[in-house]
Amino acid sequence: MTTTLMTPATVTDIQEGLQIRALQFIKQTMEARGVLPRRQLIQATLEHLQDHHTLSDGTAEKIACKALCEWESIEFNQYVDLNESTAYCIAVKDPKLGVTRFFSMLDIRNMLATAKLITLPTPSVVKAKAAPSLPMWPRGQGEQSLYNQ
Repeated sequence: MTTTLMTPATVTDIQEGLQIRALQFIKQTMEARGVLPRRQLIQATLEHLQDHHTLSDGTAEKIACKALCEWESIEFNQYVDLNESTAYCIAVKDPKLGVTRFFSMLDIRNMLATAKLITLPTPSVVKAKAAPSLPMWPRGQGEQSLYNQ
């Protein structure tokens, strides 16, 4: 009997393949049922993934969310430049305007605090809503983002 070791690259390839399948499921579901609320679409995609593959709730949720984000964003010219981004800075390229916009974690945390920005309604987000909020100004009351100076 031969044992095959799963390397991180192998796991990533499998998850990317599952993400493509989830994206196909979302496309077929939208064509068959019309526009669904995000919560229903995420739940249907989670169930589809877990019906066909042995996945934890967390892994299925990540794959479903990545596929939904791709589906919702596929028509846009802007994209996240992974080479210019870090764990604390997101670089968003806009080829049409020829600019790169940089967002710090402070910018993102401030955006998350607004009512206009609603994250994907996943089971883990529902759980997190019960947790206490993070402070918006980690280093002091007067901290400003790069765009507010």
